[in-house]
Parts: sequence; C-alpha cells; structure tokens
Amino acid sequence: MNKTLRVLNVDDCQQDVALLTRFLTRSGSEIVSDRVDNAKAMTLALESREWDVVLCDYTMPNFNALAALALMKKMKRDIPFIIISGSVGEAMAVEAMRAGAHDYLMKDNLARLGPTIDRELQEAGNRRARRQAEEQLRGSQLYTRLLMESNIDALMTTDPLGSDRHALQTAFHASRTGRGRHPFGLARGASGKLRTDRTFKGRPRNRSQL
Repeated sequence: MNKTLRVLNVDDCQQDVALLTRFLTRSGSEIVSDRVDNAKAMTLALESREWDVVLCDYTMPNFNALAALALMKKMKRDIPFIIISGSVGEAMAVEAMRAGAHDYLMKDNLARLGPTIDRELQEAGNRRARRQAEEQLRGSQLYTRLLMESNIDALMTTDPLGSDRHALQTAFHASRTGRGRHPFGLARGASGKLRTDRTFKGRPRNRSQL
C-alpha cells in the first residue's frame, strides 16, 4: 500500500488493535489510527477527522458492528467498513454485509487484510467519482432548464418587434370591455361595434393590393 492510512478501530481490545497496526505497518503503510468502543466516542472520531477505513470488531460489551454501521449511515459517512472478529459466524457476517459492511475477516487469518483494504479504497474512490459526476450532471441539467425557462419567459413577455406583450394584452382587454382604445387604432362606436379611426381617401384597396 505504501502510503499513510488513516484507520479508525472500533474495538474494545487494545491488544487486538496493536496487532492490526503492526500487520498493516509490515505491509508498507504508515498508520494513523484511533480506537473507540462506543457510539459517543465513534461519533466524535468521525466528526474530528477524515478516515480511510473502519476496522470493527463484531461484538463488544457496549457496542457492536451493526450499531456502528447504523451510526455511519446516520452520519452519511461512506467509508470502507471491514469487520474483523474472532467469533463472527456466517449468518452474522451475511447480516452485517446486508447492513452495509464491505467485507469481514477473521482475526486469526489476516492475510487478506492489505488487499481487502486496497480494494475497498478503490471502490470508495469510484463511488466518490460517480457521485461527483452525478452532481455535475444535475447541475448542468438545472442550468439548462433555468436557461430554457428564462428564454420562454422572454418570448412570453416580448413580441418580435421588442414591444411589451403585457401592455398589448392589457390594451386588448380594455378595448373588449369598452374602457379603452383598440391597440390597432380601432374604437367602439355607438353600436358597440369596432370602428377604425383612420379613413382611406379614394377607392378602397382590394386584397391583392394590400
């Protein structure tokens, strides 16, 4: 792995944590770690810094892996979560995986620990990249929608000659109710019918001449 690895150990046994730290150090990683064994301490640890991986015992006197997973979900932390236990059975392991654990290992068989962490770090990076791409896409779609709506609003309020369409609609309404002039120079006569204020001298034009 050859890099600094920030490990949050959720374990009530300091000796087991020391064993994991030595194992990872021999794998070539510089380890920065902390140990917690209850919900309050884990919450503080998750709030205080970023972690690369969580290594969690399945059962502790005041805490367990399922409660730790629920806490991470509540805090919306997407961190590789690997159960390392000496007593977890197949049924419990399946339950933990369904709850969100990424893998589980036995404490007496840690040969896969390094490769498992590498794999889960890669998967976590892929998830982050996918979320970023989705957020950018949503932002682009929102921008496009707002741009289209602004253009539609402009078309609804302005006619091709640049005049105010709202004023035009107001004038039409006034002429229909008899309280104003028709926008095209028409006005209502005594009979209530629209008449023009303009007169044409000479013979009226036919349609072909208009």
